[in-house]
Amino acid sequence: MKKSPHPRRKNRFTAGHFAAIVGIVTAVAVSSSNGKAAAWTETPCNFGAELPAAVGHTLSCGTIEVPAKHSEPQGKKYQLHFALYKSTSEHRKADPIIVLNGGPGQKTASIAPLANYLVAAIAPERDLVLFDQRGVGAFQPSLDCPQAMDRLRGMALNTIHEQTETMIKELNVCFDDLEKQGVDLGTFNTVESADDVADLARALSDEKVNLYGVSYGSRLAQEVMRRHPEVLRSVLLDAVVSTDVNYMQNREGTVDAAFRKSLSRCAQDEACNAVFPNLLERIEQLADRLDQNPIKVQVPDMATGSMKEVAVTSEILGGGLMIGLYSTQLVPVLPALIDDLDRGNTESLSMLVQSVQMLTGTSSLGMQVSFACNDLISYARPEDLQTEHPLKLVRASFGDVLNAYSEICAARTWNPIPAETRQVVKSDVPTLLFSGELDPVTPPHYAQQVLTGLSHAQLIQFPAGAHGEVSMMPGGCADGLVVDFFNDPSSKLEASCASVLQPYVLKL
Repeated sequence: MKKSPHPRRKNRFTAGHFAAIVGIVTAVAVSSSNGKAAAWTETPCNFGAELPAAVGHTLSCGTIEVPAKHSEPQGKKYQLHFALYKSTSEHRKADPIIVLNGGPGQKTASIAPLANYLVAAIAPERDLVLFDQRGVGAFQPSLDCPQAMDRLRGMALNTIHEQTETMIKELNVCFDDLEKQGVDLGTFNTVESADDVADLARALSDEKVNLYGVSYGSRLAQEVMRRHPEVLRSVLLDAVVSTDVNYMQNREGTVDAAFRKSLSRCAQDEACNAVFPNLLERIEQLADRLDQNPIKVQVPDMATGSMKEVAVTSEILGGGLMIGLYSTQLVPVLPALIDDLDRGNTESLSMLVQSVQMLTGTSSLGMQVSFACNDLISYARPEDLQTEHPLKLVRASFGDVLNAYSEICAARTWNPIPAETRQVVKSDVPTLLFSGELDPVTPPHYAQQVLTGLSHAQLIQFPAGAHGEVSMMPGGCADGLVVDFFNDPSSKLEASCASVLQPYVLKL
């Protein structure tokens, strides 16, 4: 048994930390069909955001060609752009780590400011590879739909209904334009993307590679495990998505459950409940008050830089608080934040409004919807959109946006991935799974389902964990476990640090 030297720290949380953590939250040739390595070409790094230098590593970027359809290796080609942080350690390990971003559609640009921290946290003696997945950012063709994103960025604080109507209209225009340019939207799916990952692995390494997939990246990693186990040494799945779940449209239910569980934990904690009693009732009453009499706050408009008056309703409240649910570091702060908001602290409200704006534009919207249409919507069930009596702020913050995916998909013909890809992946590739019990997007039972198909796997659950456990912070429990796992994937980890709970923050 390997014992991790990385216990969780008890840190005093101040209001100033909120914005920093939100930044982290928002804050990654020849076809593989014949098993040959794809050639790669060195290019300038072109992700739309500067990648920082990392201690003990050199940085270079490049592209590989991948087939638009991997079943037609001699046909049309796409270009995949990657960044390689190459270790200069005298103890360098030959097997690199390839990072599979979430979303689907998360851009490398969104994690670029923290890339050096990620390298230090999980790849101190290994090469680490970042890349934009099929359809994202620097990938060509890109499905970023910049005109649609510009419109939505300017509407980040409008009503959910207004944003949804604009998203539907602008995406249909974007998709029409892409199809006129000869882009086959049916080629943007998890199966083709998994084949891209295998091509990238062969192009960059003579050794088997390690995958780190978080959120949607964990779903993509499973498809690589199913289709290309020969290129894999080990796999880390963090915030695990199971293969048969409609994670794009069931979000209201998973968020509501996580919100209730988080507030229930406070009620069961003597100190938290003494200072912040009846949070569930108070948050419902606060949502009602805001809808009846919105509180107006001044915030900088991220689209223009000028100050803007915003009327804060339950929609904005729900959107802002959900960001807190995503972050393990913010979970202990939520009760104090809700109490602060309930007492009418406009500084906290302004902070929430700004955090909602920060999230807009961090993902490729066109890619996200295309993957939804090809991967999920054709297999959707009525119960995916049904939540029994959700909290008012949860219902308000989603509105009809979840139905919008179905409406957009219905406007054109897609290419649903085979039904067998929804089956549990059977694999003996050494795998480590992280699951946060308070995760609002990928609840623990997803990881339990994935685990049933893995014969050489270990699941570590974090009782106070949220959406993704790798923190990129000094002394992080999960980060240390990742390094130990990649150093020896066959060894069982001693993971008692995962159960160490941070105390609730009782005063902001």
